[in-house]
Amino acid sequence: MKEYWKNISTGRKIRLIAGVVLGVLLLIFAIQNRKAVVFSLVFTRFEISLTLLIILSMVVGYLIASLFDYRKFKRKDKQIEELRKKIEQYVGDRHNSL
Repeated sequence: MKEYWKNISTGRKIRLIAGVVLGVLLLIFAIQNRKAVVFSLVFTRFEISLTLLIILSMVVGYLIASLFDYRKFKRKDKQIEELRKKIEQYVGDRHNSL
């Protein structure tokens, strides 16, 4: 283990320590919120732990935000490609006129 620790970069060490700390905090959060709550979804009702409900809500929120970001980035990528073509055409025209 000491050899592994010596061979990894400082950035990797920081990420590893941050991951361990985050994992411990997540474990404490899960233990404190292990109480079961009733969750209603359209016509059904589930009994689920509060921790799992919060984590699922965060994941769904992340996925929804990613979907909107994906559409935005695809639009930007299309604009970038159009601008690249215009630049290539402009450079080609300038080169041909010389």
